[in-house]
Amino acid sequence: ISNVLRLNGSNEYINLGSPKSLTDIWQTGATVEMWLKPTGSTTNMGIMHKSGNGNQGWQIKCDSYSSGWHIRLVGVFSGDDYIWQKNSHLKPDVWTYIAITWTSIAGGQATWYSSNEAGVLSEVTSPNVNGTSTGTYASDAGYDLIIGSKENDSTKYDGMIDEVMFYNRILTSDEINKNFKYSKGKHKND
Repeated sequence: ISNVLRLNGSNEYINLGSPKSLTDIWQTGATVEMWLKPTGSTTNMGIMHKSGNGNQGWQIKCDSYSSGWHIRLVGVFSGDDYIWQKNSHLKPDVWTYIAITWTSIAGGQATWYSSNEAGVLSEVTSPNVNGTSTGTYASDAGYDLIIGSKENDSTKYDGMIDEVMFYNRILTSDEINKNFKYSKGKHKND
């Protein structure tokens, strides 16, 4: 998605259908990157998901934390959900670059890249924060990719989302840094 999405947090989201190129994309390793600028109150919000009713697939969401949000990646497995969390959080009305690399294997780790208000990019490898997860990845085949909502369209994103990109491989740190530097001029926090 190359245009800025301005979502109102109540009834707006984008349904991209179920493109074959994104079906179970995480199984062989993938990357998603985006720019986020949340607004409004610091309630829980969905960023995107390909998880139907939440019993399969994956989702990326914001959970309320202090004066902003934690970002979480949730992968649904047959034994239990895996949850990876980026502890530095989004702040209202601030553009933040996010890139996540992950392979949907039990016990795997997600690597997060995020910018701060000064426009500096950091990298963190996040262990699963739910240590009891077991089983195999629950396929997202046949489920739509929704941007701007959590599963079941339950909690909508309030703010702007820009330059959402999926890659069917894990990008290197150098590639992610290059993408960040190329696009950060359009996402200034003045």
